[in-house]
Amino acid sequence: KKIDNGEKPAKTPQKKPEIVQEKQPDKESESEEQDTSSSNPFAALEDNEEVVDLKVENPARARRRALKEKLETQLKAAEFRFINEQLYRSDDKSCKKILSGDAAKIYHEGFAKQVEKWPINPVNLIIEYIAKKLPKNHIIVDMGCGEAKLSASLKHKVHSFDLVKHNERVIACDVRKTPLETNEVDAVVFCLALMAERVDDFIKEANRILKTGGKLFIAEVKSRLENEKKFKKALGAYGFTMVSENDSNTHFTLLVLKKFRDIDQKTKLPALNFRACQYKKR
Repeated sequence: KKIDNGEKPAKTPQKKPEIVQEKQPDKESESEEQDTSSSNPFAALEDNEEVVDLKVENPARARRRALKEKLETQLKAAEFRFINEQLYRSDDKSCKKILSGDAAKIYHEGFAKQVEKWPINPVNLIIEYIAKKLPKNHIIVDMGCGEAKLSASLKHKVHSFDLVKHNERVIACDVRKTPLETNEVDAVVFCLALMAERVDDFIKEANRILKTGGKLFIAEVKSRLENEKKFKKALGAYGFTMVSENDSNTHFTLLVLKKFRDIDQKTKLPALNFRACQYKKR
């Protein structure tokens, strides 16, 4: 039993709650932060955004840079013109030597820049024609293909031949003697690629590899045709008849022809002469 002796139990003393006072910011440090932020107008952007460098190029330096770029462009253009003239006047072996090293790159970059200035690029017209009018199972041959734009743009099977292999789509060979079988393909394209003053062998090879009824596309600079009427008539002796002609612009002529018969490769045929590309001396 619990015995009550009349004494009250001692109370446990309770701790008084501590009053925590917030530490007031130091006035001096606060003023320093304010001074720093006011002196740096981009302070608010530093954590979240990239600050754009607004430096302005020195005008004299800008003029020197522009002059340097202009001179480099003129030099490349002169190199292209020189290489181009040499190619049109050289045989196959000489062409390979001319396009050795960096010359092939200089030539194709210069060629691309020249064609960019034209209102229409003939290769685009040929791509459009083939895409719309030739069945997808037809085999196309791109002679002197450069960077093989036809192969990259069409769903057809395209053999891309050029003297120099510019990328994985190109097969390096003499386009006058391709590795294709006789009567194997449905269309042959020469787009600014008849790089000789006598083009007989190019057209003979086109006749050999084309099936009867196959298409021949010839796009060439107008100034190279000495006598366009005579040239088109002579193509009949090589087994081709005219389908259509596009000379709506001032730079080039585009001929579409159809093969109507095989020819004897040894038979003497009329010469197909083109002018070499020549540039005014500067």
